[in-house]
Amino acid sequence: MSDDELYRAYLAGDVSALDTLALRYRERLTAYLAAIVHDLGDALLTVSAVLLLPAVRKSVNA
Repeated sequence: MSDDELYRAYLAGDVSALDTLALRYRERLTAYLAAIVHDLGDALLTVSAVLLLPAVRKSVNA
């Protein structure tokens, strides 16, 4: 599936689509953020928190 299709699937309620996008872009996002904050640990924590937030919100609202 394309990124667009995955995002649309996520918006329609398919949390696994977000998981797929997260796996696809996690390393790139982490590297990009690490270059900005100059700390790999902080970048990893931030990316993990941001990628998990939508799933947490959906489970809380369920």
